[in-house]
Amino acid sequence: MPCKKAANQFKVPVIDKAASNLVSWQICKWDKVRLMRKASRLAKIPEKYDGKTFRDYRVSEDNRRAVGLAQQYIRDKPPKGLFFFGNYGTGKTFLAALIAKAFISAGKSVIFGDMPELLDELRRTFDSKDISEAELLGQYCECDLLIMDDVGAGQLTAWKVGTTYKIINRRYNANKPTIVTSNLDFDGLKSQLKVKDNDYDGGRIVSRLRDKDNYIPVFFGVDDRRSAQ
Repeated sequence: MPCKKAANQFKVPVIDKAASNLVSWQICKWDKVRLMRKASRLAKIPEKYDGKTFRDYRVSEDNRRAVGLAQQYIRDKPPKGLFFFGNYGTGKTFLAALIAKAFISAGKSVIFGDMPELLDELRRTFDSKDISEAELLGQYCECDLLIMDDVGAGQLTAWKVGTTYKIINRRYNANKPTIVTSNLDFDGLKSQLKVKDNDYDGGRIVSRLRDKDNYIPVFFGVDDRRSAQ
């Protein structure tokens, strides 16, 4: 029997001969791909990672530990977060995207936030009648997994650093896993997030990322993989 359209999804027949040829229906493989892509768009995962798996991830001595931790993280789904740091082009965002897609496949709510864009989106709510800053901030703080990609990048202001702190702190206190990526190590990030006249300085943010009960630090090395392609 061919696939059939049911409940807005295409399904393929599965015949159980042990149960008198009883037919059940499962989602077709190609439709799973379509649904995954749709879910990835809703989660804001960059399109370049559509269809990518761990088989596409180039493993090196620098990132071998990171790949093993990511695979274990997917299996266990612990409440801990991850702090991915290392030079640009070392595969931090790619690995975070693979984890995000695995959580989506497991039925978890995920938001993949490029930090400069995430903060700009929050600021646009100031002039929006559709959603308030508090409502959007709540989405970031309450989803099952939040990716905060490229923390410390862009032109920083007291408001941006303060908002970054609020997100990290609320998820920290709620024991919700967050994956933070940065080109900077702890000391570099602390310095980068130090903004004049800001109560929520980089020290408070880095203090939470350093908490081994809540975050696992993972170093990706310094070799830019993009330049080698």
